[in-house]
Amino acid sequence: MKIHIAFAMIFVVSSLCFALNVIELHRNGVTFLYAKEFAISLQSSQTALINRHIDGDTVEVRLNEKVKTLRIIGLDTPESVHPQKEVEYFARAASLFTKILLEKDGRVFLTFQYPDLLDRYQRLLAHVWYYAFDSSNEPVLVSHSLVLLLNGYGRALTSYRVDEPMRDFLLQAERYARENSLGLWGKIDENMVLQNLKSGFSTTPVSVGVYVEYKGQAEKVFVINLGGTELNLKGWKIESYGGQSFIFPDFVLKPRESVVISSGPKAAGTFIWTKIHIWNNSGDEARVYDQNGKLAGRYFYPMVFYLDHGVLNFEHISF
Repeated sequence: MKIHIAFAMIFVVSSLCFALNVIELHRNGVTFLYAKEFAISLQSSQTALINRHIDGDTVEVRLNEKVKTLRIIGLDTPESVHPQKEVEYFARAASLFTKILLEKDGRVFLTFQYPDLLDRYQRLLAHVWYYAFDSSNEPVLVSHSLVLLLNGYGRALTSYRVDEPMRDFLLQAERYARENSLGLWGKIDENMVLQNLKSGFSTTPVSVGVYVEYKGQAEKVFVINLGGTELNLKGWKIESYGGQSFIFPDFVLKPRESVVISSGPKAAGTFIWTKIHIWNNSGDEARVYDQNGKLAGRYFYPMVFYLDHGVLNFEHISF
């Protein structure tokens, strides 16, 4: 059945010359960036339910009681399921990011640039919209294409003749991520991003990657700035599952750089936590809190992590 729909979008700002006013939003436990300038009002759209996730820019939807494959337009994410290509850098992160935000049975709104147009794989071509929430838990309607681009999960793609001003917004979002070295533009460790996403974080400037080397006489905790701006770690805290903590003095961590905090009998370096062992070889958790006490990153190891009410087995998780 052909899909016919007229839609209009009212945008606040469309010029590339303005700096973006970027805010944090959250949805399904993950925090990400969005720009106030991308605020819109959909005058007409079609409601669909997510049937399943395929990769970063492709999903199945249930629309008009039929299951259809939908290619999200306006961007291209790294390939993760292409039959003729190997899995590309940041493809797994982009795919997981979309899987979390576009959860199965989740309600989304579709707008079609050209209602009758299918791509060569016979997929629908549409923008996908949904509600996320700001720091006051107020709903904000967002475009998944712009969310992906602004957080560094893809590259702008305007070959589908995306109309103005959406075309400008797509380019603005990519440029912001590129200039701030977010996501794939920062050449950061994709495994760290995957772990942060599974822990409820994204590649926003307030999130950090955490890794623990727990064996030997010199234990090490690595804290990595995953964002595109400097972080002053003064007052930030690292805490083990056993309750031991290290509080940072005044220290600036540059984008995509790491700092090491050492412990154990042979601890050495700029930051020495203690000369005794901190980390349990049989399993532990490192948590990093910002100066306001907000959880900013965490790391579990090796495979089994003990909770108050039992055992949480991570053997099924692959990074």
